[in-house]
Amino acid sequence: MAKRYYWLLAVLVILYIVSIFVLKTDSATLARYHISDVQLKFLSLTIIIPAFAIWLAAFYSIVNTGKYAQKIKNTPHGEGFGHLANGVVIIGLGLPITSIVGRLLTYAVQQNAVSQAFSTIVSTHLTIVFYIVGFFFLYRGARLLAGSVRAKLSQRQVSGAIGALALISAFYAFATLSDPSRMAAHAPATTATYYMPDWLILLTVIIPYIVIWALGFFTTLLLATYYQKVGGAIYRAALVKLNFGFFVVILALIILQFITTVTTNLSGWGLSALLLLVYLLLAVIAIGYVLIALGAKGLAKLEEVI
Repeated sequence: MAKRYYWLLAVLVILYIVSIFVLKTDSATLARYHISDVQLKFLSLTIIIPAFAIWLAAFYSIVNTGKYAQKIKNTPHGEGFGHLANGVVIIGLGLPITSIVGRLLTYAVQQNAVSQAFSTIVSTHLTIVFYIVGFFFLYRGARLLAGSVRAKLSQRQVSGAIGALALISAFYAFATLSDPSRMAAHAPATTATYYMPDWLILLTVIIPYIVIWALGFFTTLLLATYYQKVGGAIYRAALVKLNFGFFVVILALIILQFITTVTTNLSGWGLSALLLLVYLLLAVIAIGYVLIALGAKGLAKLEEVI
């Protein structure tokens, strides 16, 4: 299975690189940053190379989490880790798949096969589907693991999570519905953020992301209560890495959505500032997946020793 996943990753990487050099960039983007199409394509390589590293870390997490879940499938913790593995698979596969679909839709827009609105709506909701399904499996797995050791969240933990989620959600909803380019493009943006009315943005974007964040928050809390109950310092250390990796990925997802809500303001930024923002976000995501990979690898190795 490991070889199959890595071969799949190789195919997805090749497809994405091909799409970078085949698809044309719109003239408005080139004029805004005063660069040629060739220069932009090669500049894109400085972004996609670390992105590919993130994909590799995600697939490495898939392999090791799945390996560990398979080894302990007949234990009281097996079902929980099985759901965690499924969640990692769905989120990990979603990274390259949504990127490639986005590139293909961009090409379709350039060929006048579909509208920009259709492309944006499909890309936005495809990403949401991968995340909401993946995080549901992670939450389900964390809940089963906590239940296997009879660990429960304290009222303080629940209240804290709900309070933090409410604060972030309120700010996110306000920022999203205040975006002047949410339904139609306003200068300096050349495309709209969502191409949907406010009520549809609320129902199909804002609320689903709040649900995703809630699932993520409670996943990390439940995993924390689980590893505090289980024995073995080495085992707990691996779980801490795994759990902190999930937390960092959730944090990166929140940051990414806030960036999306201020797309009009970002459109006026210079190229250097935009690249710096992209690199920082990629670094945060990379840290999360590397931690998940290290935690999963530690669990798999520990099981081999046992």
